[in-house]
Amino acid sequence: WLRPAQAVSAARSVPLYRPDWTPAEIPQAALDPPAVLETGAGARSLLELPDPVPELVLVPHEPWTGQLGAAPQDAREATAWALELVQTWLGEERFAASRLGFVLTGHPADGDVVTAAVRGLVRSAQNEHPDRFMLAASEDIESAAAVLPAAALQETEVLVEDGAVRARRLVPVEDDGAVEPPDTDGTVLITGATGGLGALVARHLAWKHGVGSLVLAGRRGLEAPGMAQLHEELTARGVRVSVAACDVADPGAVAGMLGQVPADRPLKAVVHAAGLLDDGVVSGLTPGRIDTVLRPKLDGAVTLWRQVREHKPAAFVLFSSVSGTLGGAGQAAYAAANASLDALAARLRSEGAPATSMAWGMWDRSSGMAEKLGEADLRRVARSGVEPMEPDEALGRFDAALRRAEPVVAPVRLAPAALRSAAQEGLLPPVLRALAPRTGGPAAASPASGARLPAAASPAVPLAERLAGLPEAEGRDTVLELVRSTAAAVLGYAEAGAIDPEQGLLDAGFDSLTAVELRNRLNKATELRLPVTLLFDYPTATAVADHLLGELVPDPQERTRAKLDELEGELRELARDEAAREQLLPRLRGVLEAVQEDGRGEPGSETAARIESASDDEMFAFIDQELGISDE
Repeated sequence: WLRPAQAVSAARSVPLYRPDWTPAEIPQAALDPPAVLETGAGARSLLELPDPVPELVLVPHEPWTGQLGAAPQDAREATAWALELVQTWLGEERFAASRLGFVLTGHPADGDVVTAAVRGLVRSAQNEHPDRFMLAASEDIESAAAVLPAAALQETEVLVEDGAVRARRLVPVEDDGAVEPPDTDGTVLITGATGGLGALVARHLAWKHGVGSLVLAGRRGLEAPGMAQLHEELTARGVRVSVAACDVADPGAVAGMLGQVPADRPLKAVVHAAGLLDDGVVSGLTPGRIDTVLRPKLDGAVTLWRQVREHKPAAFVLFSSVSGTLGGAGQAAYAAANASLDALAARLRSEGAPATSMAWGMWDRSSGMAEKLGEADLRRVARSGVEPMEPDEALGRFDAALRRAEPVVAPVRLAPAALRSAAQEGLLPPVLRALAPRTGGPAAASPASGARLPAAASPAVPLAERLAGLPEAEGRDTVLELVRSTAAAVLGYAEAGAIDPEQGLLDAGFDSLTAVELRNRLNKATELRLPVTLLFDYPTATAVADHLLGELVPDPQERTRAKLDELEGELRELARDEAAREQLLPRLRGVLEAVQEDGRGEPGSETAARIESASDDEMFAFIDQELGISDE
């Protein structure tokens, strides 16, 4: 299993991470007081919200307290409930400027397997739709309602306890927490062994740690590609190998598989690496697709534990994913399933079982599910700050994770440059802030993505304000350049020129997930709330830019009316002085007469044109010069 010297070395040299709760700094500003729905309220309650919709709407839900055997079905029902709320919230235009908060009235670290699945799903929704969803846990809904209007402005997941607010963060695992490796001189069962990761783990345990008896389980058994070769390799090295075609969610099939464990080599450890992907944006997800992903993960883990616990294994290892911890755009079902595995490990560990959930980052494309990712997917993952690991590196993290007493450990390779870049742009998820504090300066190129991401408009000078002071043609060029440079960065190009302004962006390589990322980055740069269907409604960079201009730059008549409103206030202030008023009124009458003449096509059009095109500074200069009220 684990040779002690190798395990100790790995534990001390490989960085690992874990989720934690850290004190949160709550801003002075806050949203309006929230609307609080009934506990467990459904989508109908959202639709019945009055207009205007509050900036924050809270849905309390109670912790799950059921028996472990009921967890998979209860998780299905809970995620279906949450999915309906999420999709309803996204589908109603009147909710676009508001946040929906899921508030667990209990502590999320108690091994609540069912609630964890909901939280995993919502974390992915947060990735796809920033500023639209909030997660919280609190002793009661009243405590949450008191602090969440402020916390929601800078956090996505918080714990309210004893009057204090803590935020969820990924933090390094301390080096001094190592424990002795388990003594497992017996058989190791590996599920998902017909997949890339399971096969790598089997070879690693046999060749590096001298495990002499393996039971390898997979849906197709020996018929799976590469399984016969793996069996031959291991057997040639003297390893006793049994291969089982087994659905690990089926209790009968698991019982039959356990019958293949040699009597003289009792079961000593389980590595549950089975899993399936069914990626897609949360707006297109269905309960049936969630079920497809939950079954091999959660159903399989629960079924395995209930049957192997009587064997008292020295290790029960669950292969989870960091998507359950961080969320992942397009991976709501996968995040839900993996978050539930993390909670299961916490529950079992609290009961004294040797359970560990390894929330894996991405392995390289030659192994695991990463082999199904396209180039656009890999670039998107790289920008998130997660880099792929070579098998040897990943297996070193596997050894190190087993030496930790933590129920949940994230063996993941992070890309500091990408994290810093995201932090500088204000795009870093709060859960990663402890690993990349935000600093000033321009965004740096990320080696993983190969492209410099354009910085968002400076908060001190919003884009709409900048455009208001530019000539129309220059303003249009500015917005088009923003759209092209952002689109180029999302697709992995170094220059905006790679994006033809008249070519369809979907034809240029955008898919549903990269379209979501483009929308989110443009939202950040423009301070708008653009629709999910942005690239379908406005298919080219030019069309997107024209739409942004229409949202950012008001109609000329609206602009003139706004300037007149400002001018009216200034004039009223000046008119309080009788001498100034006597100078002012004739001038105003003259301006009015000139405008009236312009309307009849008569002289005076130059004056009206100056009013129409004037900036704020020019308008006040006009007051000084034309109305004769200069301070001089």
